[in-house]
Amino acid sequence: MNGVNNFFEAVGLEKNVEKSATNLANLGSEAKLLNGVEGYRYLGVLEDRRSDVLKSEVLKALFGELKKRIDNLSKTKLNSCKLFKAINEHALSLYNYYIGLVDIEPLEFEQIDKNVRSILVHHRIHLKPANKERLYLPRDQFGRGLVSITHKNERILLQFLRDLETKSRYCIRKEGILRVINSKRTHLATIAEYLKRKYNIQDIGSLDLNMLRELQKNSLIEQIMKKPLHAILFDCLNDSNVDVAESSHLLLHGNNSPRSEALLCFIQERNLFFDNVGAICSHCNSSKKTVDHLATRCGRMLNSDYLRRHNEVMKCVHLHLCREYGIKKSKKLKTHSVQSVVANNSVEIRVDTTINTDTKVENNKPDIFVLDKMRNTITLIEIGITSQKKLKQVEVEKLHKYDLLASELGLIHKAKVTIVPLVLTWDGVVSKYYKHHCDTIGLEELTRAYIQSECDGFDLRSPFKPFLDAKFGRKSALRRLDIAGFQVHPTGDPNKFYVANAKNRDYSSFSELTFSENCSFLNMTSDNLNMLSKLAEIFGYDE
Repeated sequence: MNGVNNFFEAVGLEKNVEKSATNLANLGSEAKLLNGVEGYRYLGVLEDRRSDVLKSEVLKALFGELKKRIDNLSKTKLNSCKLFKAINEHALSLYNYYIGLVDIEPLEFEQIDKNVRSILVHHRIHLKPANKERLYLPRDQFGRGLVSITHKNERILLQFLRDLETKSRYCIRKEGILRVINSKRTHLATIAEYLKRKYNIQDIGSLDLNMLRELQKNSLIEQIMKKPLHAILFDCLNDSNVDVAESSHLLLHGNNSPRSEALLCFIQERNLFFDNVGAICSHCNSSKKTVDHLATRCGRMLNSDYLRRHNEVMKCVHLHLCREYGIKKSKKLKTHSVQSVVANNSVEIRVDTTINTDTKVENNKPDIFVLDKMRNTITLIEIGITSQKKLKQVEVEKLHKYDLLASELGLIHKAKVTIVPLVLTWDGVVSKYYKHHCDTIGLEELTRAYIQSECDGFDLRSPFKPFLDAKFGRKSALRRLDIAGFQVHPTGDPNKFYVANAKNRDYSSFSELTFSENCSFLNMTSDNLNMLSKLAEIFGYDE
């Protein structure tokens, strides 16, 4: 105790005698001496007069604080990656102190995770029926990096139990604590057997934290693979040709808002038409309407939506090259204009232009042609956006499409010619060669993430926007009314509602709101001009 007092004096701390306690008589002058009935009370843990933990009250208070913190974080302008880190460190870390201290059962931890997901759904950071298991996977494996309280509980309890078992061999106090825990048969006492049964572990004695993390991750993936739609994206985990970490670049290094990322993931999981099985594509009227069909396979959209998506990616690469060679300094993609030919003293860049050669070459119009005059090199860049099944095939085709042209250009300019195929799927999956191709032309991490977001995010604008509006537009509008203090009363028509001011229950003052079939616009009719003006203000319409 003298050492403690000396330390306090050295660092300028003062001991609070009133809040200190001991059960050792020789330390009675240093702190309050406890009698035989009194016991230690943990800070932040509600207990009754008999020092029994009031578990339900503790969990209720914890969740209240958790919800408050997540609500506050969701109001910030953090991008999705940083928001999930903040939620993990600032909100979910509240439970770290109580795991092992309060006897919480596995089902209660699962309910906590479910309640957290409900908060995220409320803020549209996570969407229904999106893949809930994906929330807890690492961001470099198609996940969103949210900490699962259930999994964290398993790791902390296993580490706590192993520590008690090891130190009980030479520490009488640890041996006594372990004996009490085993006698009460709490979740902590049975955690090893619980994990053995849950994850089907043969040798529980060799289980360490790294192995447990891997088992937890594999368990999540197994659950995903049981779902036909959600499993499509994760099929590439078993494909040796796919670079999973590079395919997750959008989630790992992207600068998307939490709501935008939720929509991107929602489309990747192919949930849009789950409620309308068997519907026919409204564009070609011949194939089944699926997410993959609308993303890459519909022939009627080849020269419109698919071409615009292709051009957006090409525009991004073109801007990067212009900045790389000093033609342009601005980083703003929106104001960038792609010209057929741009050049300066060190480079000439051509876009979608026929390249003249001495002999006739059939494929002589690459997406981007770069002639580096200083290094005397030529780079032919070809962009391709396809589906997972055709990823390898398309990449090989793009790589060898301009072999003859490359030979001719090498002879004409006496230069080294490199063909760079930038091929990825509409949902951002890339091959193990994609990173090498990006490094060849010097694409940075943020640029690569933005290209992936353009491939996936372009579908938010077309062709999926009407279906996304139909799923989330009505819900968003009704939530706005609720926040503004209006009462909403349904009618027999699912697209029609009656709305009244919360202070006025007179049906004569109700306004009528009618959604279009895809919720892309809202009609409002009312005899009450004041209410109509307030509604127009809520939805951002002109009166």
